[in-house]
Amino acid sequence: MQVDLEYEDNDTYSFTSLELADTKNLVTFQHEDTGNPHNWSHRYRAFVVFIGILTTLNSVLGSSLPSGYGNVIGEHFGVTGAALVLPISLWLCGYIVGPLVFGPLSERYGRQLVMWGSSAGFTVFNIAINFSPNFVSFVIFRLIMGVFGSSAISVTGGIFADLYDEPIPRGRAMAVFMTATGYGAILAPVATGYLGTYGWRWPTWFQLIVCGASWIPLVFLPETYAPTILLRRARKIRKDAPGSNIMAPIELEKSGLRELVVVVLARPMRMLFTEWIVLFSCL
Repeated sequence: MQVDLEYEDNDTYSFTSLELADTKNLVTFQHEDTGNPHNWSHRYRAFVVFIGILTTLNSVLGSSLPSGYGNVIGEHFGVTGAALVLPISLWLCGYIVGPLVFGPLSERYGRQLVMWGSSAGFTVFNIAINFSPNFVSFVIFRLIMGVFGSSAISVTGGIFADLYDEPIPRGRAMAVFMTATGYGAILAPVATGYLGTYGWRWPTWFQLIVCGASWIPLVFLPETYAPTILLRRARKIRKDAPGSNIMAPIELEKSGLRELVVVVLARPMRMLFTEWIVLFSCL
């Protein structure tokens, strides 16, 4: 039996109700389905690309922020010598840890939730840095900001892959993305070198202003990960048609704390030691 359900967005979601009660009816994208990110308009996909580039620019801007006013930080906290390297080096340590968590989570719970959550953490610790009572708390907050800031770098590439199934437009989006990544780290010392003359907090306030501005388009970031989109669609159908035994493909996978730790979060480390191309690229 073919069942069609119409919703306010004028989309019709179709599924087949099989006679066997234990058979899972999987929701999939239909031909030219407007819910499939590959079928979104060029302008809308360009808008999503802009959001990814803006959040990444905000992240890399913070990576080199202290390099333009390190002497001001040292004078305020009474720190000299090699310790002044810590605000940048610990941020980069956060860049190492973050992708191991946010990348796998984005392939389990979707891009939207991970980007919103990590950006919220990035913003909170950006505020905390401005009220650091000492140098130790300053560098620890920088480390945590680096962890949350790495989400944009590790997840944005996946968003572009969700949007473009053809290599040429996907390559163009990645080229613009990589350009923004490079220029963010270059522009930060120029801005902070000037703002640092007004005090050690002004460069971090500048980062917070950029961060706040990036939230304006970020709140409109749609979900682009196909399994998560289908999961939401399946839940909507089950709500509107109780007893319809509709499932999304991702729901057939095992879920739970053990699977999250052993399977999802451990996947990058398994790939590091079992996939030669990953190993040698990292080396």
